[in-house]
Amino acid sequence: MVTTQSSLALTTIGEMYDAAIDTGTPIRAEQVYPPCKRLTLQQIRQDTATIEYHVTVESIVTTPPTREDFDLTIDKVTLETTPYTPLAPMVAARAAWSRQRSGTWPTTETFEV
Repeated sequence: MVTTQSSLALTTIGEMYDAAIDTGTPIRAEQVYPPCKRLTLQQIRQDTATIEYHVTVESIVTTPPTREDFDLTIDKVTLETTPYTPLAPMVAARAAWSRQRSGTWPTTETFEV
C-alpha cells in the first residue's frame, strides 16, 4: 500500500508514525495505491459557462462495496465546483484533462483513485 503524508518534515512524520505504532492508533495518511474508489461521471447538462455531472463513487476495497451519488457543477473557466466535496477538485481536474485531450467535455468518464 502506498500512502500520502502531510508536508511536515520527514523527521516529524517519522515520529508521528512511530508514536502511532507504539500506541496502536491508526496512521494518519491517505491511501493512493492501490486505488480505493471508482468514480463515474455522467454529463447531465452544460452551457457556455458550466457543465454538470452526475457522479457515482464506488468503493472497490470494502466489503460490501459502498456507493455514493451526487450532482456536481463545474465552472468551465475556474474549475470551481458546486457543491464542494473532498473529491470535487479531482473530478473537475479529470473532466478538464479529458477536454484538453479530446477537445470536448466528456459525456461519460470512469477512473479510479
